[in-house]
Amino acid sequence: TQLCTKRDPYRAAFLSLAGLSENDLVASNFVSHPFKPSFFLCVDRRSRSVVLVCRGSLEPHDVITDALATAHKFEDGYTHGGFLAGTEWVLSMICEPLRKTVEENPGYRVVFIGHSLGAATAILAAKRLR
Repeated sequence: TQLCTKRDPYRAAFLSLAGLSENDLVASNFVSHPFKPSFFLCVDRRSRSVVLVCRGSLEPHDVITDALATAHKFEDGYTHGGFLAGTEWVLSMICEPLRKTVEENPGYRVVFIGHSLGAATAILAAKRLR
C-alpha cells in the first residue's frame, strides 16, 4: 500500500538511510495531511523485525493534528483527540499489510517507533493492537 509515487524524494531518502530495498517497504505515507500522519511500515531483515515508523510533526498539516487536544475515551482512560484520529487512520492503512507481513516473516518481532506526534501514534497503535 503506497500512498505516494516511487519518485518521491522522501521515499528514496528513507530507503537509503534505513538501508532497505523497495521490497522491504510494505506501506507508507510520506507526506502528512490533517489526521493522516506520515508513517512507514517496513521489514528490517538485519534485526528480523517488522517495523512501524511514525514520523513526528514536520509539515503544517501536522500542527492541525497536534492542535486537536480534546480528551477522547481510549482504553481505560483518555487520550489526545488529534493523536487518536491519526492513529486510527494509520491503523486502517496498516492492519492488513501488517498481518500479512508478520505471517510471511515468522519469528520476526514487531516494533512500533516514533518521535513527537509519531511517538504518540506508535504508542496508541501498539496499545490498540495489543
